[in-house]
Amino acid sequence: MTSPHVQAVVAGAEVVLIQLEIPLETALAAARVARDAGATVIVNASPARAATHDLEALSRAADVVVVNEDEAREWHWPVPHLVTTRGARGASYLYDGRDVDVPAPAVEHVDTTGAGDVFAGVLAAEWLSGPERALRRACAGGALATLTSGAGGCAPTAEAIDDVLSATD
Repeated sequence: MTSPHVQAVVAGAEVVLIQLEIPLETALAAARVARDAGATVIVNASPARAATHDLEALSRAADVVVVNEDEAREWHWPVPHLVTTRGARGASYLYDGRDVDVPAPAVEHVDTTGAGDVFAGVLAAEWLSGPERALRRACAGGALATLTSGAGGCAPTAEAIDDVLSATD
């Protein structure tokens, strides 16, 4: 991440979502820039392919780490907020020694491709409104993403998330 423009964008954000589909050194550089600027750093630790020492360094720069159940068994580094996605069963959220389960709305899924990315994106977009609200909305967004075939265009609108949450309250 050498571009001054990219660094300025990252440094100017309130929340930065990093996924491991980019080179890990780029992810770590972005996390450090964001952290130094006071942004909340959310790391979606997928795909889990990074070396242990790299993940440890990334965990030190993260405020929130998102893993799936398989990745959770391999995640050994403390972070302030650990979110584990559980597919149709929603997500769990571990912070300050507390573990909170957040259910996902029941849907008849078509394709789960992209649901994890939608979950992470909604979580990041909503994080500053409070972690538990963000998790509820992320679970709903991830569930709704499975109603469409393929990852392109599967992200639901905020209104669709509102509708499914109001129907489950």
